[in-house]
Amino acid sequence: MSVEGKAREEIKEEAICDLCNGFQKKMDIGYDSSDYDDWFEDDNQKVVCTFAQRVICSGLRPYEVKNIKKPDWCPKNE
Repeated sequence: MSVEGKAREEIKEEAICDLCNGFQKKMDIGYDSSDYDDWFEDDNQKVVCTFAQRVICSGLRPYEVKNIKKPDWCPKNE
């Protein structure tokens, strides 16, 4: 196994969601567009697990979407 392959396996063991095929980023449109003081949150994102059809995290800034830890209810834990 190459050095890169070994490092990738170690990262998988740490349980980071954005390495999984079920990881999906979506726009988090939960803000109220009529609230003019809420304009700065119009680029919030949420992270969804497509395997479990559940939201992992929401209300994230774009720079917070990387290195999301795997939740306890992850279907790959079983």
